[in-house]
Amino acid sequence: MTAQSLPAAESLARYELRFRSLFHTGRALAFPCDREGSVAWDRMTEGARANFLRLCPVSSQQPQTQSIIENQEALMDRCDAQSLNTVLMQANTDGTVNVNDQLPEHCSGAASQTVRYVGTPGQGGHWVDAGEIAATR
Repeated sequence: MTAQSLPAAESLARYELRFRSLFHTGRALAFPCDREGSVAWDRMTEGARANFLRLCPVSSQQPQTQSIIENQEALMDRCDAQSLNTVLMQANTDGTVNVNDQLPEHCSGAASQTVRYVGTPGQGGHWVDAGEIAATR
């Protein structure tokens, strides 16, 4: 393999940090990363972030790290359709109400798979749980 073909070959490779369970044979947590081992924090779901932080040796030793983990877990609860409709509601001067169709950044990972925006913003559009859409089909 020549030096010039190496980057192309590496771009096809998949890198991940893998942590095998000490208690459950065959189970592991894996996090996509670059070849240096850096994870894409902004692409991780809130649950994956909390799991990743729990694996850090200092997570049980430093209260600040434990607080970050708890905050990540709390964010997961606020990305359901009902919460999004409440938080993203905007009252108009004419008395009508709109629900913004843009997910908050902290919901872009996990919630993008579990909620959907239906309708048109400004015309009754709102967030619904993905399961509700499947149930109506």
